[in-house]
Amino acid sequence: MKELLEASALYFYTDLITVLCALLATIIGFIQRKKHEGLRFMFLYPLVSLQQSVSFYIVRYFIRVDNFFTSNFSVIVFLLVEFFCLYIYYYIVIKNRFRKILQVVLVVYLFSLVYKWGENGFRLLVPNNFYFIQSIIILALAIIYLLFLFVEKPKPNLFNEPSFWITIGALLYFLCTVPIYVNTKYVFTEDGLIDDPSLFSINYICYSLFFILLTRAYLCKAPAKP
Repeated sequence: MKELLEASALYFYTDLITVLCALLATIIGFIQRKKHEGLRFMFLYPLVSLQQSVSFYIVRYFIRVDNFFTSNFSVIVFLLVEFFCLYIYYYIVIKNRFRKILQVVLVVYLFSLVYKWGENGFRLLVPNNFYFIQSIIILALAIIYLLFLFVEKPKPNLFNEPSFWITIGALLYFLCTVPIYVNTKYVFTEDGLIDDPSLFSINYICYSLFFILLTRAYLCKAPAKP
């Protein structure tokens, strides 16, 4: 435990704060998963983040094994769950012609994933520059939703719309962390390990805020039944 806390101190304990926020979002999300359209599976997002962090802590600080396979496999799973949870949500709440744009985004994402992974010989390691691609594509989902929002009938109360909080969270996280993934050579080693914990703590801060906003989205009032 002491070693874990010492390592966490390098991130100003923001990684542990993210774990707590992910736990809260997972619990609330699972309980409220049937309350709003599109949010049935969203609790998997913070759940996989929680699982990734906890499994890393157990393997690294309690079992004391540097397990390359477990670490990198969990990263791949997290990236896929992150994208598809947000994609499925936006695909459900966005109607009409904008769905066709989302379908194009999906094709671009899958092509980018296979292409970048293939550059690495399909090893169990996602290239660092794919984080940037993922950020841009998810930002595109949020922007498409905003465009959809402007052409649709105005919402009476945006603060009671889960999509408002989720979109704010997505824009906040991915806009704030894009600079990290643009400058990967200063943040990560060639093997994908974090080289600058103090700078990477921005990532944990933004995820914490995103999971808090996701929790807020689940707590919006249920829509009135027709």
